[in-house]
Amino acid sequence: MRGRPKEEPLKIILKYKQEFVDSDGAKTTWYWNKEKHPRGPYKVTVSYPDGFEDKETKRIKQNRKLPKTQRRYLNPQTGKEVSYGRAKQLKLI
Repeated sequence: MRGRPKEEPLKIILKYKQEFVDSDGAKTTWYWNKEKHPRGPYKVTVSYPDGFEDKETKRIKQNRKLPKTQRRYLNPQTGKEVSYGRAKQLKLI
């Protein structure tokens, strides 16, 4: 045959899943189905490794061992940790 070969139509993938592994070991899986939800995943699952502790749990465990003036407190307005003096000013204690 002469000329340009026929172009075959592209295969559009409608169902697939993506897996992400965070630096702390948590595994996130996104399930996509373009027929059900054309703009985003229809399900997301997160699985944590054995012995996984989030930042809040670690902070609470570390604070138990420290004296009151050296503890760190979570400011609910900003989501950041503050020292004892600042927590007292904000009336968190």
